[in-house]
Amino acid sequence: MARELGLSKPAISQHVSRLLSLGLIEENGEGEASKNGGRKPIMLYFNGSFRYIAAIDLSFHEPICAIGDMLYNFIGTEQIKVDRGATPEEKREQVWHKFEKIMKEHNIPIQEIGIVVISHPGIIDREGEEYYSEIHHHVWTRIQLKQYLQEKFKVPVVVKNDVNLAAIGEFNFNQELGLRDLIYVSCGLGFGVGIIINDRLYEGRNNAAGELGLTVQEDGKRVEETVALNGLMKAIKQIDKSNEKMTFGKIIELSKAEDPYVNRILHENGRKIGRIIYNCCGILDIQTVIFGGDYLKLGSQIIDGIERELKQFLPFAPKLLLSDLKENAGLYGCFVVGKSKILQELETL
Repeated sequence: MARELGLSKPAISQHVSRLLSLGLIEENGEGEASKNGGRKPIMLYFNGSFRYIAAIDLSFHEPICAIGDMLYNFIGTEQIKVDRGATPEEKREQVWHKFEKIMKEHNIPIQEIGIVVISHPGIIDREGEEYYSEIHHHVWTRIQLKQYLQEKFKVPVVVKNDVNLAAIGEFNFNQELGLRDLIYVSCGLGFGVGIIINDRLYEGRNNAAGELGLTVQEDGKRVEETVALNGLMKAIKQIDKSNEKMTFGKIIELSKAEDPYVNRILHENGRKIGRIIYNCCGILDIQTVIFGGDYLKLGSQIIDGIERELKQFLPFAPKLLLSDLKENAGLYGCFVVGKSKILQELETL
């Protein structure tokens, strides 16, 4: 360790002693002696349960609460089902009850929660106090959730954009690929992009980088109106001959049944998304794209459409990967950000 860090052995011993006293690392037996003999080394391990991270992803119709450790393991998750007409107080209390349930079931004292991270759709200001999102996300905006959870947990609460957190989650989960840059594309109720450049999340001056759903097309419509779920359902309703209410689940069902009209629209929708990704890659010169969000559930037609556009236009088509974390990408990102904040706090002690 001294060689790797360029520090003296006494300095390493001093730092290790401090980390042991904090409980951030633990001794776990002896290792093998070197070929030259001498004392067996003491094995040190990072204590993943030093603190826990409480996270909530508000990007779903039914938000998900989760608690994880500092090794990014999911300890427990709970889905929130709240009536859209519920009061802000009722919504906040539901969130708290879900966290309480997870802590009770897994014997986690509230004092061991080190931070709360909220994954929130839309643009969030630097202080995490103001949110700018589409109307379908307004159920969870401006209900003072951040302040409420600070009072309950007595720990810092961080609010970040949901797609950015998913990008962080995917970037860290795929470390073995040796990525330095990537674009994470999420499509479902909304459409957004998370951008990682040189190992760092790029958020822009106003925390609005990647809000491609707000960009305007030639027909005057915003991208989100065309390719996100509401636009997709409108397109399918125009050719659907039944009187059934069109839902996301119904679209999945029709696609699996190989409905030619639905699959044609899905393929065309994928091509539209592919052209947007093409423009993004052309501007940023990024070679890895991870596609996630609810649209992953729609099957191959969307993906085939995206790949067709990328291969058609770009001389150096980016590598398109499908999200391994799926709906957990944002929560995983919450754990990554939470761990980083906890470690930063320790540096000030």
